[in-house]
Amino acid sequence: MLFKYLSAAFLAVAQGAIIKRDSPKTLKLDFHVAVNGTANGITKRDSVDYDLQNIQTEYLIELTVGSDYQHFSVALDTGSSDLWIPTPDAVCTNDICLAYGSFDPRTSTSYTDLNTVIKDYYVDGTFAFGDYGKDDVHLPGGNTLNQFQFGSMNNISGNVHGLLGIDFPIFESTSYQSGEIYNNFPMALKAQNIIDQVSYSLYLNQLDAETGSIIFSGIDKAKYTGDLVVLNISTNDVSVKTNDLVLNGQSLNFQDDIILDSGSTNINFWDKNIVDQIYQELNSNSNGLAPCDQPSDKFLTFKFDGLEVDIPYSDLVRPSNQAGKCWVGVGYYGGVKENLVGDFFLRKVYVAYNLESRKIGLANAKYTDEEDIVDFWF
Repeated sequence: MLFKYLSAAFLAVAQGAIIKRDSPKTLKLDFHVAVNGTANGITKRDSVDYDLQNIQTEYLIELTVGSDYQHFSVALDTGSSDLWIPTPDAVCTNDICLAYGSFDPRTSTSYTDLNTVIKDYYVDGTFAFGDYGKDDVHLPGGNTLNQFQFGSMNNISGNVHGLLGIDFPIFESTSYQSGEIYNNFPMALKAQNIIDQVSYSLYLNQLDAETGSIIFSGIDKAKYTGDLVVLNISTNDVSVKTNDLVLNGQSLNFQDDIILDSGSTNINFWDKNIVDQIYQELNSNSNGLAPCDQPSDKFLTFKFDGLEVDIPYSDLVRPSNQAGKCWVGVGYYGGVKENLVGDFFLRKVYVAYNLESRKIGLANAKYTDEEDIVDFWF
Protein backbone atom coordinates (compact mmCIF):
# COMPACT_ATOMS: atom_id res chain seq x y z
CA MET A 1 0.00 0.00 0.00
CA LEU A 2 1.29 3.47 -0.72
CA PHE A 3 -0.10 5.56 2.11
CA LYS A 4 2.10 8.18 3.63
CA TYR A 5 1.39 11.14 5.84
CA LEU A 6 0.80 14.83 5.97
CA SER A 7 3.29 16.57 8.16
CA ALA A 8 3.45 18.46 11.42
CA ALA A 9 5.12 21.71 12.44
CA PHE A 10 7.71 22.79 15.02
CA LEU A 11 10.36 20.68 13.29
CA ALA A 12 13.99 20.36 14.30
CA VAL A 13 17.21 18.96 12.87
CA ALA A 14 18.40 15.50 13.80
CA GLN A 15 21.92 14.23 14.18
CA GLY A 16 23.40 10.76 14.27
CA ALA A 17 26.54 8.80 14.84
CA ILE A 18 28.10 5.56 13.73
CA ILE A 19 28.60 3.11 16.56
CA LYS A 20 32.23 2.16 16.15
CA ARG A 21 32.68 -1.49 16.94
CA ASP A 22 34.09 -4.45 15.09
CA SER A 23 30.98 -6.59 15.49
CA PRO A 24 28.17 -6.06 14.95
CA LYS A 25 28.12 -3.40 12.25
CA THR A 26 25.43 -0.94 13.27
CA LEU A 27 24.30 2.55 12.39
CA LYS A 28 22.63 4.72 15.00
CA LEU A 29 20.69 7.80 13.91
CA ASP A 30 19.31 10.19 16.49
CA PHE A 31 16.20 12.16 15.63
CA HIS A 32 14.28 15.11 16.99
CA VAL A 33 10.61 14.75 17.82
CA ALA A 34 8.29 17.14 16.00
CA VAL A 35 4.90 17.75 17.60
CA ASN A 36 1.96 19.87 16.49
CA GLY A 37 -1.17 19.79 18.62
CA THR A 38 -3.51 21.92 16.53
CA ALA A 39 -2.47 21.83 12.88
CA ASN A 40 -4.90 21.02 10.12
CA GLY A 41 -4.24 18.11 7.79
CA ILE A 42 -4.13 14.33 7.96
CA THR A 43 -1.07 12.39 9.02
CA LYS A 44 0.34 9.67 6.82
CA ARG A 45 -2.08 6.84 7.51
CA ASP A 46 -4.03 8.27 10.42
CA SER A 47 -7.79 8.10 10.81
CA VAL A 48 -9.89 10.20 8.46
CA ASP A 49 -13.33 9.85 10.05
CA TYR A 50 -12.51 11.74 13.27
CA ASP A 51 -10.69 15.01 13.79
CA LEU A 52 -7.57 13.30 15.12
CA GLN A 53 -5.46 14.90 12.42
CA ASN A 54 -5.06 17.69 14.98
CA ILE A 55 -2.57 15.50 16.84
CA GLN A 56 0.58 15.00 14.80
CA THR A 57 3.99 13.69 15.77
CA GLU A 58 6.95 12.75 13.62
CA TYR A 59 10.63 11.91 14.01
CA LEU A 60 13.00 14.07 11.99
CA ILE A 61 16.36 12.83 10.73
CA GLU A 62 18.91 14.99 8.91
CA LEU A 63 20.49 13.58 5.77
CA THR A 64 23.22 14.97 3.51
CA VAL A 65 23.17 14.12 -0.20
CA GLY A 66 25.19 14.87 -3.32
CA SER A 67 28.62 16.09 -4.34
CA ASP A 68 27.77 19.49 -2.86
CA TYR A 69 26.53 18.03 0.45
CA GLN A 70 22.96 19.30 0.43
CA HIS A 71 21.22 19.08 3.82
CA PHE A 72 17.56 18.39 4.52
CA SER A 73 15.36 16.84 7.21
CA VAL A 74 13.03 13.91 6.56
CA ALA A 75 10.50 12.11 8.72
CA LEU A 76 11.26 8.52 9.68
CA ASP A 77 8.51 6.13 8.59
CA THR A 78 8.40 2.39 9.32
CA GLY A 79 5.17 2.16 7.30
CA SER A 80 6.48 3.09 3.82
CA SER A 81 9.56 2.33 1.77
CA ASP A 82 10.87 5.26 -0.32
CA LEU A 83 13.16 8.14 0.52
CA TRP A 84 11.95 11.34 -1.12
CA ILE A 85 12.56 15.07 -0.75
CA PRO A 86 11.25 18.20 -2.51
CA THR A 87 13.23 20.05 -5.14
CA PRO A 88 13.80 23.78 -4.50
CA ASP A 89 11.50 24.73 -7.40
CA ALA A 90 8.72 22.32 -6.42
CA VAL A 91 5.17 23.49 -7.04
CA CYS A 92 3.61 23.34 -3.57
CA THR A 93 0.20 24.17 -2.18
CA ASN A 94 1.70 24.76 1.28
CA ASP A 95 4.96 26.45 2.26
CA ILE A 96 5.80 23.64 4.68
CA CYS A 97 6.95 21.43 1.83
CA LEU A 98 10.14 23.51 1.44
CA ALA A 99 10.57 24.64 5.03
CA TYR A 100 12.96 21.86 6.08
CA GLY A 101 15.36 21.67 3.18
CA SER A 102 15.31 20.53 -0.42
CA PHE A 103 17.53 18.76 -2.94
CA ASP A 104 18.56 20.27 -6.26
CA PRO A 105 19.77 17.52 -8.64
CA ARG A 106 21.21 20.16 -11.00
CA THR A 107 23.93 21.21 -8.58
CA SER A 108 25.19 17.74 -7.67
CA THR A 109 27.70 16.30 -10.16
CA SER A 110 27.25 12.82 -8.66
CA TYR A 111 23.48 12.71 -9.37
CA THR A 112 22.13 10.20 -11.92
CA ASP A 113 18.65 10.68 -13.37
CA LEU A 114 16.85 7.33 -13.68
CA ASN A 115 14.14 8.68 -16.01
CA THR A 116 11.50 7.05 -13.84
CA VAL A 117 8.51 8.84 -12.32
CA ILE A 118 7.63 8.49 -8.63
CA LYS A 119 4.02 9.11 -7.62
CA ASP A 120 2.96 9.06 -3.98
CA TYR A 121 -0.68 9.49 -3.03
CA TYR A 122 -2.22 10.40 0.33
CA VAL A 123 -5.32 9.35 2.22
CA ASP A 124 -7.07 12.70 1.71
CA GLY A 125 -6.44 12.83 -2.04
CA THR A 126 -3.30 14.98 -1.97
CA PHE A 127 -0.08 13.82 -3.59
CA ALA A 128 3.64 14.22 -4.19
CA PHE A 129 5.06 13.60 -7.68
CA GLY A 130 8.61 13.67 -8.96
CA ASP A 131 11.46 11.67 -10.45
CA TYR A 132 13.67 8.86 -9.24
CA GLY A 133 17.40 9.36 -9.29
CA LYS A 134 20.57 8.15 -7.60
CA ASP A 135 23.15 10.05 -5.60
CA ASP A 136 25.54 9.60 -2.68
CA VAL A 137 24.08 9.82 0.83
CA HIS A 138 26.71 10.95 3.36
CA LEU A 139 26.11 9.34 6.73
CA PRO A 140 27.28 10.39 10.20
CA GLY A 141 30.65 8.94 11.12
CA GLY A 142 32.15 9.20 7.65
CA ASN A 143 30.34 6.41 5.79
CA THR A 144 28.71 7.04 2.40
CA LEU A 145 25.78 5.19 0.87
CA ASN A 146 26.89 5.27 -2.75
CA GLN A 147 24.42 5.95 -5.57
CA PHE A 148 21.33 5.40 -3.48
CA GLN A 149 17.92 5.60 -5.20
CA PHE A 150 15.39 8.20 -4.00
CA GLY A 151 12.71 10.55 -5.28
CA SER A 152 13.08 14.28 -5.98
CA MET A 153 9.56 15.71 -5.79
CA ASN A 154 8.59 18.71 -7.93
CA ASN A 155 4.79 18.73 -7.54
CA ILE A 156 3.41 18.53 -4.01
CA SER A 157 -0.04 19.21 -2.58
CA GLY A 158 -0.98 19.45 1.08
CA ASN A 159 1.20 19.76 4.19
CA VAL A 160 3.89 17.33 3.11
CA HIS A 161 7.69 17.33 3.16
CA GLY A 162 10.52 14.78 3.01
CA LEU A 163 10.13 11.16 4.06
CA LEU A 164 12.50 8.29 4.86
CA GLY A 165 10.56 5.04 4.42
CA ILE A 166 12.17 1.86 5.80
CA ASP A 167 9.40 -0.76 5.41
CA PHE A 168 9.57 -3.83 3.15
CA PRO A 169 10.45 -2.89 -0.46
CA ILE A 170 7.09 -4.21 -1.65
CA PHE A 171 5.70 -0.79 -0.62
CA GLU A 172 8.04 1.21 -2.85
CA SER A 173 6.42 3.36 -5.51
CA THR A 174 8.12 1.30 -8.24
CA SER A 175 6.43 -1.82 -6.89
CA TYR A 176 3.02 -0.28 -7.52
CA GLN A 177 3.94 1.20 -10.89
CA SER A 178 5.88 -1.62 -12.53
CA GLY A 179 6.17 -4.47 -10.04
CA GLU A 180 9.89 -3.83 -9.65
CA ILE A 181 11.71 -3.18 -6.37
CA TYR A 182 15.10 -1.71 -5.49
CA ASN A 183 17.34 -1.65 -2.41
CA ASN A 184 15.69 0.89 -0.13
CA PHE A 185 17.54 2.48 2.80
CA PRO A 186 17.99 -0.49 5.18
CA MET A 187 18.60 -2.91 2.29
CA ALA A 188 21.20 -0.61 0.74
CA LEU A 189 22.98 -0.22 4.08
CA LYS A 190 23.50 -3.98 4.20
CA ALA A 191 24.33 -4.31 0.51
CA GLN A 192 27.13 -1.75 0.94
CA ASN A 193 28.45 -3.45 4.09
CA ILE A 194 27.56 -0.63 6.48
CA ILE A 195 25.34 -2.88 8.62
CA ASP A 196 25.11 -6.65 9.12
CA GLN A 197 21.43 -7.31 8.40
CA VAL A 198 18.22 -5.64 7.27
CA SER A 199 16.89 -4.81 10.71
CA TYR A 200 16.45 -1.87 13.04
CA SER A 201 15.23 -0.98 16.51
CA LEU A 202 13.22 2.07 17.50
CA TYR A 203 13.31 4.07 20.73
CA LEU A 204 10.92 7.03 20.78
CA ASN A 205 11.66 8.09 24.37
CA GLN A 206 9.16 9.47 26.89
CA LEU A 207 6.26 11.77 26.07
CA ASP A 208 7.98 15.10 26.76
CA ALA A 209 11.34 14.10 25.23
CA GLU A 210 12.64 16.01 22.22
CA THR A 211 14.87 13.23 20.89
CA GLY A 212 14.88 9.52 20.19
CA SER A 213 16.91 7.09 18.10
CA ILE A 214 16.90 4.29 15.57
CA ILE A 215 19.67 1.68 15.39
CA PHE A 216 20.05 -0.20 12.14
CA SER A 217 21.18 -3.81 12.69
CA GLY A 218 21.40 -3.37 16.47
CA ILE A 219 19.36 -3.54 19.67
CA ASP A 220 19.92 -1.34 22.74
CA LYS A 221 19.26 -3.64 25.71
CA ALA A 222 19.40 -0.67 28.11
CA LYS A 223 16.25 0.82 26.60
CA TYR A 224 13.70 -1.75 27.78
CA THR A 225 12.63 -3.68 30.87
CA GLY A 226 12.22 -7.43 31.13
CA ASP A 227 12.71 -9.68 28.14
CA LEU A 228 12.26 -8.71 24.53
CA VAL A 229 9.28 -10.78 23.39
CA VAL A 230 9.79 -12.03 19.84
CA LEU A 231 6.67 -12.25 17.64
CA ASN A 232 6.21 -13.27 14.02
CA ILE A 233 5.39 -10.55 11.51
CA SER A 234 1.80 -11.43 10.75
CA THR A 235 1.10 -9.70 7.40
CA ASN A 236 3.05 -8.23 4.49
CA ASP A 237 3.55 -5.08 6.59
CA VAL A 238 5.44 -4.57 9.88
CA SER A 239 2.62 -5.99 11.99
CA VAL A 240 2.08 -8.38 14.91
CA LYS A 241 -1.03 -10.08 16.23
CA THR A 242 -2.59 -9.16 19.56
CA ASN A 243 -4.15 -11.57 22.03
CA ASP A 244 -6.59 -8.97 23.32
CA LEU A 245 -7.26 -5.32 24.04
CA VAL A 246 -8.41 -4.49 27.59
CA LEU A 247 -10.11 -1.24 28.63
CA ASN A 248 -10.05 -0.60 32.39
CA GLY A 249 -10.06 -4.34 33.07
CA GLN A 250 -12.75 -5.19 30.51
CA SER A 251 -11.82 -7.30 27.49
CA LEU A 252 -12.76 -5.83 24.10
CA ASN A 253 -12.31 -9.25 22.49
CA PHE A 254 -9.71 -7.90 20.10
CA GLN A 255 -7.47 -10.45 18.40
CA ASP A 256 -6.15 -8.81 15.27
CA ASP A 257 -3.05 -7.62 13.43
CA ILE A 258 -1.66 -4.19 14.30
CA ILE A 259 0.86 -2.33 12.15
CA LEU A 260 3.65 -0.70 14.19
CA ASP A 261 3.91 2.50 12.18
CA SER A 262 6.17 5.41 13.15
CA GLY A 263 4.59 7.44 10.33
CA SER A 264 1.30 7.56 12.23
CA THR A 265 0.60 9.38 15.47
CA ASN A 266 -2.65 7.86 16.68
CA ILE A 267 -3.90 4.40 17.55
CA ASN A 268 -6.26 3.64 14.68
CA PHE A 269 -8.77 0.78 14.49
CA TRP A 270 -10.82 -0.35 11.53
CA ASP A 271 -13.59 -1.49 13.90
CA LYS A 272 -15.60 1.59 14.85
CA ASN A 273 -17.13 -0.26 17.80
CA ILE A 274 -13.69 -0.43 19.46
CA VAL A 275 -13.23 3.31 19.03
CA ASP A 276 -16.71 4.10 20.35
CA GLN A 277 -16.09 2.09 23.53
CA ILE A 278 -12.82 3.91 24.19
CA TYR A 279 -14.45 7.28 23.53
CA GLN A 280 -17.27 6.49 25.91
CA GLU A 281 -14.83 5.44 28.63
CA LEU A 282 -12.86 8.71 28.24
CA ASN A 283 -16.05 10.79 28.02
CA SER A 284 -15.13 11.94 24.53
CA ASN A 285 -17.45 13.43 21.95
CA SER A 286 -17.73 11.94 18.47
CA ASN A 287 -14.96 14.22 17.16
CA GLY A 288 -12.40 12.84 19.61
CA LEU A 289 -12.46 15.71 22.13
CA ALA A 290 -12.43 14.66 25.78
CA PRO A 291 -11.72 16.25 29.16
CA CYS A 292 -7.98 16.68 29.66
CA ASP A 293 -8.16 15.50 33.29
CA GLN A 294 -7.92 11.76 32.62
CA PRO A 295 -6.89 9.24 35.32
CA SER A 296 -3.40 7.76 35.40
CA ASP A 297 -4.57 4.59 37.20
CA LYS A 298 -6.88 3.36 34.43
CA PHE A 299 -5.39 1.75 31.33
CA LEU A 300 -5.86 0.72 27.74
CA THR A 301 -3.86 -2.52 27.67
CA PHE A 302 -2.52 -4.33 24.61
CA LYS A 303 -1.93 -8.02 25.26
CA PHE A 304 0.52 -10.14 23.28
CA ASP A 305 2.07 -13.56 23.83
CA GLY A 306 4.30 -12.94 26.85
CA LEU A 307 3.79 -9.16 27.09
CA GLU A 308 1.25 -6.58 28.26
CA VAL A 309 1.57 -2.89 27.35
CA ASP A 310 -0.40 -0.49 29.58
CA ILE A 311 -1.27 3.00 28.33
CA PRO A 312 -2.77 5.19 31.08
CA TYR A 313 -5.84 7.20 30.09
CA SER A 314 -3.81 10.31 30.95
CA ASP A 315 -1.36 9.39 28.16
CA LEU A 316 -4.13 8.90 25.59
CA VAL A 317 -4.90 12.61 25.34
CA ARG A 318 -3.01 15.70 24.17
CA PRO A 319 -3.97 19.37 24.37
CA SER A 320 -6.30 20.97 21.84
CA ASN A 321 -7.05 24.64 21.20
CA GLN A 322 -10.22 24.39 23.30
CA ALA A 323 -9.95 25.15 27.01
CA GLY A 324 -10.17 22.03 29.16
CA LYS A 325 -10.50 19.75 26.14
CA CYS A 326 -7.91 17.38 24.71
CA TRP A 327 -7.66 15.28 21.59
CA VAL A 328 -7.92 11.55 22.16
CA GLY A 329 -5.17 9.66 20.34
CA VAL A 330 -7.50 6.91 19.15
CA GLY A 331 -9.39 6.95 15.88
CA TYR A 332 -11.46 5.02 13.37
CA TYR A 333 -9.51 4.02 10.28
CA GLY A 334 -12.45 4.00 7.90
CA GLY A 335 -12.31 2.46 4.47
CA VAL A 336 -9.37 0.10 5.06
CA LYS A 337 -9.46 -3.01 7.21
CA GLU A 338 -6.25 -2.23 9.09
CA ASN A 339 -5.19 -1.31 12.59
CA LEU A 340 -2.29 1.14 12.82
CA VAL A 341 -0.56 2.02 16.08
CA GLY A 342 1.62 5.10 16.05
CA ASP A 343 3.21 7.41 18.60
CA PHE A 344 0.64 6.91 21.39
CA PHE A 345 1.58 3.21 21.51
CA LEU A 346 5.17 3.22 20.25
CA ARG A 347 6.41 5.57 22.97
CA LYS A 348 5.48 2.91 25.52
CA VAL A 349 7.55 0.16 23.93
CA TYR A 350 10.94 -0.67 22.52
CA VAL A 351 10.49 -2.22 19.07
CA ALA A 352 13.03 -4.24 17.10
CA TYR A 353 12.13 -5.02 13.47
CA ASN A 354 13.97 -7.81 11.64
CA LEU A 355 12.88 -7.70 7.99
CA GLU A 356 15.06 -10.70 7.13
CA SER A 357 13.69 -13.19 9.67
CA ARG A 358 10.25 -11.50 9.56
CA LYS A 359 10.12 -11.15 13.32
CA ILE A 360 9.50 -8.23 15.66
CA GLY A 361 10.78 -7.90 19.22
CA LEU A 362 8.64 -5.97 21.73
CA ALA A 363 9.23 -4.91 25.33
CA ASN A 364 8.10 -2.14 27.65
CA ALA A 365 10.36 0.87 27.20
CA LYS A 366 12.86 2.06 29.78
CA TYR A 367 13.61 5.77 29.54
CA THR A 368 17.34 6.20 30.04
CA ASP A 369 20.48 7.68 28.48
CA GLU A 370 22.41 4.46 29.12
CA GLU A 371 23.38 2.24 26.17
CA ASP A 372 24.05 -1.48 25.75
CA ILE A 373 24.00 -2.14 22.03
CA VAL A 374 24.13 -5.71 20.75
CA ASP A 375 23.42 -7.56 17.52
CA PHE A 376 19.99 -8.97 16.65
CA TRP A 377 19.62 -12.52 17.97
CA PHE A 378 16.32 -13.39 16.28
